[in-house]
Order: sequence, then structure tokens, then C-alpha cells
Amino acid sequence: MDLTKTELDLMSASVEISTPLNWNGELFTPLSQAIEATGKKVDELTVAELRKLISDVFAEYSSLHRGTA
Repeated sequence: MDLTKTELDLMSASVEISTPLNWNGELFTPLSQAIEATGKKVDELTVAELRKLISDVFAEYSSLHRGTA
């Protein structure tokens, strides 16, 4: 079955937005704080805004913990 671009985009967004459910508190808490800093409630964020916040928090965490194990 061939998926349309919209279906693929929806799948990608769904996976990305659900990723924080697998994070520990080290990432989930900063994401919550980043959302609060927008002044919006979670339900008021666009998909693009939420995806960017998730990406930014993960990138910051990764840069701080690069090379540590």
C-alpha cells in the first residue's frame, strides 16, 4: 500500500510528538518548562511549535551530554 505525502507527514509528526513519552525526567521536565515559557497551553501549540520544542530540548540535552556515558 502506497501512502500519500500527507499520511507520511502525519505518521512522522505522531512519532516525533510521542517520543517524549519515552524520555526520563531529565528531558521531560525541560520540555514542560519550554512549553510553559511559550505562555501557551499544550493544546494551544501548533504541531510545528511542539515539534520544534521537542527538537530543541533534545538537541540541547544531546550537546550537554555528548561524550558522557
